[in-house]
Amino acid sequence: MGNINRHTHDKIAGMHVRVGAGNNAPACIETQLDSAITDFNQAVQSIEAQCEAPGADMHRLAEELRGQLLKVETFCREMEQQLGNDREAIKKKQTEFRRRTDAFFAKSFFMQRARTWPQGYPGDFEIIEKAYNNQTLSEGLGQLFDQYFLSTTLANGIRYRGALIREILAEEMRARRAARILNVGCGPCREIVELAHVLQETGARFTCIDFDTEALLYSANRVREAGLQDHVEFRHYNALRMINAARNIREFGHFDVIYAIGLLDYLADDVLLRMIKSLYDTLHPGGVFVAVFKDCDRYDTIDYHWLVDWSGFLQRSRHDSWHLIESAGIPREAVTIQRSQDDVMIFYR
Repeated sequence: MGNINRHTHDKIAGMHVRVGAGNNAPACIETQLDSAITDFNQAVQSIEAQCEAPGADMHRLAEELRGQLLKVETFCREMEQQLGNDREAIKKKQTEFRRRTDAFFAKSFFMQRARTWPQGYPGDFEIIEKAYNNQTLSEGLGQLFDQYFLSTTLANGIRYRGALIREILAEEMRARRAARILNVGCGPCREIVELAHVLQETGARFTCIDFDTEALLYSANRVREAGLQDHVEFRHYNALRMINAARNIREFGHFDVIYAIGLLDYLADDVLLRMIKSLYDTLHPGGVFVAVFKDCDRYDTIDYHWLVDWSGFLQRSRHDSWHLIESAGIPREAVTIQRSQDDVMIFYR
């Protein structure tokens, strides 16, 4: 889950396999995982005790926790390799791992929220907003887990994604007069508030849709506080209904810019194909649709399927997402591709 790539993870895993073989480690991977969880819990309990001591060196303890997490992830990876394509068995072991380590992970705002989905879905507006802020919210051991979560590839990816969508939106707004912009699955709307001066300068107007009423209330309040209420309209609407252009136009009209930055990874291919096509057809002539995908070749799923339960998003490579764009009937020559600074997020415009 830390800021390391798959090659580094695999190298660590390979080192473990060689050492284990040399020490006549148990052949049963389930037994190895059981032992790893026990060792992990004991190590974390020791770290927690040190956190509570006067003058605790939190930086050193953060590194110690990081090492323990990487070590236990090695076992989790070996478990997946042994179980192969038995997804049900893998999921059962993931659930067991989280249950047996929950006493420690629950002390972290980020880890606990990513495990329990209090809004009923992973990656809700609040955890995304707090990840943008990049500040720990817990104390003691929980602070160390928060710090670790915020250093992960996808937590960093959220911030890099936000930076690039701001650049793109500012460019598109300045290229048009009073642009109409649709934000699909709007979440906390941070990018809109951070572009307040551009909205006021260009007269752009946003329509923001989300099915989460708490996300809409949160975003409406922050838009009001920023003095942008005349520029932003909020609609409680299920984005899954946006698979028919004629219905989109009846409900909302045409738009100059449509973007979805956190939603598309969660949708199955058949729904996504229809949505991409319908949103593209909802644009004014000359309009722009911005579709953002994670590149699964740039992060390690062990982090998000074992330590937390952030498993709702689908694993798509650059090839997979590009194939979806083409299959939706969008002409190749109409598409430009950018990547976020960390190379994790792919922006199709």
